[in-house]
Amino acid sequence: MKRTMAIVSAAILLVISANPPVHAAPAENIAERLDNQQRRIDQGIASGALTRSEADVLSDNLYWVKSSYARMKSDARLSPEEIRRLNEMLDRNSAMISDRKSNPATRVYQADIPERVANQQWRIDQGIASRALTRDEAAVLNDNLSWVKSTYARMQSDGRLSAAETRKLDEMLDRTSAMIFDRKHNPVTRVYPADIPERIANQQWRIDQGIASGALTRGEADVLNDNLYWIKSTYARMQSDGRLNPEEIRKLNDMLDRTSAMIFDKKHNSPGRVY
Repeated sequence: MKRTMAIVSAAILLVISANPPVHAAPAENIAERLDNQQRRIDQGIASGALTRSEADVLSDNLYWVKSSYARMKSDARLSPEEIRRLNEMLDRNSAMISDRKSNPATRVYQADIPERVANQQWRIDQGIASRALTRDEAAVLNDNLSWVKSTYARMQSDGRLSAAETRKLDEMLDRTSAMIFDRKHNPVTRVYPADIPERIANQQWRIDQGIASGALTRGEADVLNDNLYWIKSTYARMQSDGRLNPEEIRKLNDMLDRTSAMIFDKKHNSPGRVY
């Protein structure tokens, strides 16, 4: 009987040895993967495969993973679920690094949209905490991001996103990402001439959302809509010859900056009007 049990035990050990259980990458590999992805980003900048803006987004993603890693292991251990979650985050960031370095014109995955929204929210919050963003700048960026969230909710209300809808959302998130980078690194400069119609549409949305939420009275919204109508008329006049010169772009952006600040001021009930 003992001999039979010994044979059975040996057989079980042989099977286990031949088919070891599958585990997620061990906890100690997480730090190594973080270092490796940072090297890939740095190498991408050095080789020209990544622009500074692309690298900034990827580095912000990676910093988010690092922060999650530090928080999760604050009790000196990582659970299997935490290891799995961190590896999933690193897998997505790794895919984004490869995607941006190999084919920056393509976008990644439809499932990334909620993750991109969450990441951009984190970048804005981190910008406030580090003082790279003022409260006013963060308010504008948060309004942009709220617009993306609302558009996403509307588009996927039927339970799916078409390829065109995914592309549109990615383009909106790309612009918001560029704005976050622009405001955090060079708040004096503005982005692209093509952003002017987008900025006008965004400010109109912010006013409409302010009425719907009760953050703006009808009287306040009327003043803001009059300002925005003036900008629309100025824009139409300036580009009637089919182009905008640098001085016209600067003028329109200055006007939009003032209106954006007014929307923030009215929605947050600042005491005293400055314009």
